[in-house]
Amino acid sequence: MFDVIIAGCGPTGAMLAAELRLHDVRILVLEKETEPVSFVRIVGLHIRSIELMAMRGLLERILEHGRQRPAGGFFAAITKPAPEGLDSAHAYLLGIPQPVINHLLEEHAIELGAQVRRGCAVADFEQDDEGVTVELADGEQLRSR
Repeated sequence: MFDVIIAGCGPTGAMLAAELRLHDVRILVLEKETEPVSFVRIVGLHIRSIELMAMRGLLERILEHGRQRPAGGFFAAITKPAPEGLDSAHAYLLGIPQPVINHLLEEHAIELGAQVRRGCAVADFEQDDEGVTVELADGEQLRSR
């Protein structure tokens, strides 16, 4: 039995799994895709995400695959510089494709002891007083607290 079952091993699911493993929570991550996705939904990280990666010791790994860009905005072909005096040691944006982020965060979660099962689509779940039963698309049932 697992303490927590997470549906989806994208950036949020993988980071949540890693965070919970830091507190010795037994984690199972279920990902419906059999292989990592190659399409890109995001193309970079903002300041706060970069700070979180630094807090967890992941920034060096991520910087190897990304490109730093000045913080600021771009809308309707009008560039806007970042506000002066941002209170961050990482006051920049990091251009890095989502598939790379996904891979690095999943790898990190696994290194911390999370289990990841690919090709497992969640079909349903039901909560009771004892925990949660998760039913997969193939009919298999899993239990968490």
